[in-house]
Amino acid sequence: MADNMRVFKTLVIGLGSTGTEILEALADRIDWEVGGLGRAPWVEFLAVETDVAKPNRFNGTDDFKTLGVPATSWRDMIERPELYDSSIALRTWADLETLKQLPAQSIDSGAGHIRMVGRLALLYPPNYNEMKNAISQRVARLRSLTEAQAKSALNANNAGLEANVQFAVNAASGQTGVRVIVVGTLCGGTCSGTASDMGILLRTILDDEEKTLGMFTLPHPDLGIAQKPDAEIWKTNAYHALAELNQYHLHTDTERYKSIKFPDKPEGTQVLPNDAMPYDLVYLLRPSSTEGNDLARLSNAIADRMFLNVFVPETDPMAYMVNAGPVTVQQGRAFAFSTFGLSTIEYPMRRILEALKYRTLVHAVDRWKDRKFEGNVSDDLDALGLTIPALTETLLMDESGASIRASLDAKKNEIMRAVRTGKPEAARRALDELRLAFGKERGDGLRGLVHETVNENRRRAADSIMGNVRGMVGSRLLDYDSGPNVLLEIMQAAQPRLGELRGWEPGEGKASGANGVLDQLDAIRTNTLLGMFFLKGKASKQLLPALSRALDDELKSRVNQKVREALQDRGSGQRAEAGTLTLIDEETQKIARRLMSLRKRLTNQADRWREARAKLENDTPNVNGLSLFEPSPHGTVDKEEELATDERGKETHASRLIQSWQALTRGVMPGVNDPDWLLGPWAIGQDNFERAQLNALEQMALEPFEASLRSGGKDVVKRLYDQRSPSFDPNSQAMHAATQAQLFLQLNQPLGQVDPMSPLPRRKLLVGMNMTTNFRQAVQPWVNKEPAAKEVTGVDPYRVVMLEEWYRFALRGADDVRTLSFSQPKRFSNYFTRKRSDIDWTPINDREIKQLEDAEQLVFLSALHGVTRLDAGHLVMDWPMQPGEADEPERRVRRLPGKFGKAARKLAFESKDSSRPPLSLTNASSLMHSEITARMKHIVGAADSQAEGRQAYVKWLHQQLKQGQARAVEDWNDATARAALMRHLTADDGLRQALLETFPPDTNMINGLYMNKGEALPRGLSAPEDGYYCQVCGGPVGATREEVIQNGLLCSYHPEGENHPFGRPYSPLGV
Repeated sequence: MADNMRVFKTLVIGLGSTGTEILEALADRIDWEVGGLGRAPWVEFLAVETDVAKPNRFNGTDDFKTLGVPATSWRDMIERPELYDSSIALRTWADLETLKQLPAQSIDSGAGHIRMVGRLALLYPPNYNEMKNAISQRVARLRSLTEAQAKSALNANNAGLEANVQFAVNAASGQTGVRVIVVGTLCGGTCSGTASDMGILLRTILDDEEKTLGMFTLPHPDLGIAQKPDAEIWKTNAYHALAELNQYHLHTDTERYKSIKFPDKPEGTQVLPNDAMPYDLVYLLRPSSTEGNDLARLSNAIADRMFLNVFVPETDPMAYMVNAGPVTVQQGRAFAFSTFGLSTIEYPMRRILEALKYRTLVHAVDRWKDRKFEGNVSDDLDALGLTIPALTETLLMDESGASIRASLDAKKNEIMRAVRTGKPEAARRALDELRLAFGKERGDGLRGLVHETVNENRRRAADSIMGNVRGMVGSRLLDYDSGPNVLLEIMQAAQPRLGELRGWEPGEGKASGANGVLDQLDAIRTNTLLGMFFLKGKASKQLLPALSRALDDELKSRVNQKVREALQDRGSGQRAEAGTLTLIDEETQKIARRLMSLRKRLTNQADRWREARAKLENDTPNVNGLSLFEPSPHGTVDKEEELATDERGKETHASRLIQSWQALTRGVMPGVNDPDWLLGPWAIGQDNFERAQLNALEQMALEPFEASLRSGGKDVVKRLYDQRSPSFDPNSQAMHAATQAQLFLQLNQPLGQVDPMSPLPRRKLLVGMNMTTNFRQAVQPWVNKEPAAKEVTGVDPYRVVMLEEWYRFALRGADDVRTLSFSQPKRFSNYFTRKRSDIDWTPINDREIKQLEDAEQLVFLSALHGVTRLDAGHLVMDWPMQPGEADEPERRVRRLPGKFGKAARKLAFESKDSSRPPLSLTNASSLMHSEITARMKHIVGAADSQAEGRQAYVKWLHQQLKQGQARAVEDWNDATARAALMRHLTADDGLRQALLETFPPDTNMINGLYMNKGEALPRGLSAPEDGYYCQVCGGPVGATREEVIQNGLLCSYHPEGENHPFGRPYSPLGV
């Protein structure tokens, strides 16, 4: 981690599964760089999914949002869409037939690859409100975050290592910059269906200084259904998403936002001004092949690019884009798209540490959880107190913890004293009192004492045993040399021991033995003969030991009987009361079940760690470039482990790891307020332990390796050259990696440019730390290749990044777009997110663009010639009598939308007109052409000569241009109309001559375009040949005067440019 960080405040939004996965990769990079996302508060995350069950690292956090729609709401949308007109104008834009194709009748497991469903999921008012609030909250936190707060978070618990944080500023204003990066794939339904609207939503929240970047992936054009069954759907989804992104960046289209209705926007309020665009920059990227590894490399490269934008502000493109100027719009193409190529040379430190972490955890847990019991189970059960003597002593304790044996012994001693002092009656009374202690009724003195104490101690005795069990669990569970298996064996052995105790039968005691001795003493006392010889005292004394033994036997017998009663259950049914042994049995069985559950979870968790370890150790890293990593065995992870620790150290660390897992002790022996999670519902596949437990354990597992690797001081460049061998040349390897920084989207630069004289803006960066002279020389050919690379200091010593970016191209320049357009699956009825009646979607491939241009020309000329006419808001045209058509002429009429733009799109791309029900438009274009030709021939034929007729036709068209009924069409535009008429008249030799004769162009203006070969043109260019050139951009207008006229006096580079080619608006038909 750098001592001084300069960073961009950034919100990253992942749309759909791919977007979320890229966010996870970015989060892992930040974890490694600063120690956790909490230490980088200048980066906010928001993962958005329509699949509510999709697992990811953000699940269960506020950074994960789902765009679900419940079944009841979905049914209302389909069956009663008018309910949503006021909030989101549902019927205006949604094609209900397309929405009905969602297999599930709700949105909770994805958008079903239906882009319109994705859009609806975002606009659904509860989802929209949650999304807008989530974005607004994160942007507000970024705006208010101070450098002092960021520094405090970065250095929290950082052991005295302190780094400074400085926020990057926008170059244009000097104000602290905020970036919002939206990432995902345009293949499916979620991101593809929400990408444009998410950009629009962001622009309603952000200030002008806060910039938005979109990074969207496309499918490889060669992807086929043999590899992915939905490949054709993916491709056509991506194509339509690109068309929409293009449309929303056409700032000349003043209608594109007009009908968009967000739930929080008042009716009639346009969501954005016409000149606003969803994104300040849109990156388009696709994998280099159809293989899954290349897709993973692309995802990692995007995460790297996002990381660089945050932590290396010099890589941020916005300052560079200021020099590129505003987005150009030309012939329906927005020059708003960018791409990049990125390759890395890395020593995958994070990957190695993760592998070592999992290796350590697997070793420690496997050894510990499967330890065999090597002691004497009987001794351990005795130590727990599972013996009759131990249970007896516990049962005889009073509330103070003292044994009531003292009271019984005192009464026995009282009996013995009475006998010694010759008080037989007193002795018998004392004996009666002693026996009353075992009665069931409690009274004064000893009466009922034993019965009450023993019975009230039934649970206390069980608790005492469980206290001993708790102590054993506390001392042995996390003991690396003992563990859960040992405890499980002891708990399982407790079951037969408890069975033995249940079967315990106290020996038959002589309950009346003391009476017999007292009777003997009475007999001695009354024996005259013994009195005569003074032998009474001696005889009585000889019976005292027998009396003491008799009393002891009686006490033992009575106590044992009471203990047995307490140990056993009593009563039945609802009046049943568990005895001490049952209470112990229930608790020990619970502990045994918890231990079994724990072992299953540990086994499953170890398997997960083992799987992750194997993948990290054995799989080749998915990096575009060079990874200095050798798979196991005898690979990079093995070598780093040998350097960091030995067998003794490994065992010591394993013991510390296990001892730290204190949550397990509470799991096996939960306290009163602790959740009994080990006995809760669980199945393989679910989380084994709380993430917080595993996080702490995994972080501790890293410590010795992280310290070793960081203290080694070897960055990636040093490690690269350390690997020099006869089979590994560091210089050639470095250069090979640099050459892989090829663009992730194939571009045809001439087609993507605004004009041939305006090359695409582009730049290259070499980002790294501690780059040596040898390394710089090795990659010098890549650095020097146009555009020359600028060296930028990075923040990661284990990674060098080569980055090349191209900006501001039109989609025409991306060869993939044309290929994607060939996919035309029939699964869904509509692949746009808004139906054509709502928005005039502009095509993005040359074939469809030409198709639309021809339709626009045809619709305009039809209106100009009266073939179509305005009627009740539609452009209508009469239809001839044909088989299957109605007899009445009015029923055959075809209706097109009442705007040229919409009518042209209807004619070009749809097969039905706007009638209700709709009628066929088959051969409509041919019919229009025929009618236009017929009207032209009628006018030309009415004159005395063909030449005069053509002039009359030109004059008539000019009159229609100035005063005809076509001008009443809502989207009539004089400049567009003149240009269309000029194309019509200059396409035919005879009409072109009539135009020149009727409206001769200004000869001086045409002559002003002429340049001799070598003469200076605008933009520092020179004329390559004699000819006519645009005074604005230098683009060719024609080689000869005739060609200039034939080309309609238009600049070939900017035919729509109002000031091209004359430097000001001009048309022979008037301005």
